[in-house]
Amino acid sequence: MVDVTPRDGLQNAAKPVSAKEKITLIEKLVNAGIREIQATSFVHPRWVPQLANAEQVAAELHRFCAYTVSRTYSRTSKDTTAP
Repeated sequence: MVDVTPRDGLQNAAKPVSAKEKITLIEKLVNAGIREIQATSFVHPRWVPQLANAEQVAAELHRFCAYTVSRTYSRTSKDTTAP
């Protein structure tokens, strides 16, 4: 089972979710026994504003090295045009 909540589930949140809150969520998922988690995706913030802090989240993933906590990259991540 793969949990995608930090990457996909928070994309439509009404207010911004901080990197600290996302890391706390990932930690709770790990503590609940989830062994594979999609943590974030590198997408231009104009396309997915909730993933604007992807670098901050990715920088903390080393804390979960015994688990598969992944991040993905979008081909449009360097695209600066608005949707």
